[in-house]
Amino acid sequence: MKVETAPGNGFEAVYRARATPLLRLALLLCGSRDQAEDAVAEAVARSWGRWETGTIDDLEAYLRRAVVNAITDSFRSRGRARDRTRRRSGDDRTGHDQSDVGH
Repeated sequence: MKVETAPGNGFEAVYRARATPLLRLALLLCGSRDQAEDAVAEAVARSWGRWETGTIDDLEAYLRRAVVNAITDSFRSRGRARDRTRRRSGDDRTGHDQSDVGH
């Protein structure tokens, strides 16, 4: 279902019509309801300004892509944080779990 995105159509109305499918998509991608809700909220927030300027042709498709991007970004952020933690503790250099040291 393509939803027209003319400025007079109302971003909120379009969002309300697509919120449940967007949440389902996000939940399928990440498996966590909290993370899915955050991804949808972030996607909507990021899309608002572009929609207001009239640069989005298909808001529904744009929001779906924004949800996927938000989840991908969160996975990348968690991976980078995990890598930084490993570097600080030296876990990535030893090849074994530091909890085994001294036992």
